[in-house]
Amino acid sequence: ELTRKSDSTLRHSVSHTVFVNPEDLGRFKALDAHAEVSPYFWMPDPAIETIRADVGDERLEWIFPIGMLIERGVTVSTGSDMPVSPPSPWPAMEGMVTRQAPGGIGDPIVPEAAVDIETAIHIYTMGGAYAQYKEHEIGSISGGKHADFIVLDRNLLTIEPTEIHQTQVLLTVLGGENVFEKRPGAR
Repeated sequence: ELTRKSDSTLRHSVSHTVFVNPEDLGRFKALDAHAEVSPYFWMPDPAIETIRADVGDERLEWIFPIGMLIERGVTVSTGSDMPVSPPSPWPAMEGMVTRQAPGGIGDPIVPEAAVDIETAIHIYTMGGAYAQYKEHEIGSISGGKHADFIVLDRNLLTIEPTEIHQTQVLLTVLGGENVFEKRPGAR
């Protein structure tokens, strides 16, 4: 049974961290393991009732405990599973914050596992950089890192959380060069 941090220099990760028994939440930090989640898959929708029927109400309370992991100091990153799910992070990011389907539809699923938008942004940026051993190269805009960033059509920090899914990228810069720019009037 694994109960202590490894002496390995490898970063251990649990991919698709979907259901976590509450008794195991503390083990992530103790083992220095990071959690990779694919929140697009759990966004509350009609499939959640199928999941509830399969696992029951008690285990449904264990679904994507992102906020609970963050509270314990666990590094969390995301994956989209493209092409199985859309590559856009916005609906999934909204779900991490609201624990509802885009637009605030439906009852929140395990609302105590929600994170604030700042944390969701960190998960999508620095969490991913950490998972790739590249936190000193990418994941934030700071001296010495790659000049990779996007410009959005709205400020995620000031809009209603139920509007996050509507976000559009206006400009993408990689390595200091514009690689995408949305044409005026394009959707």
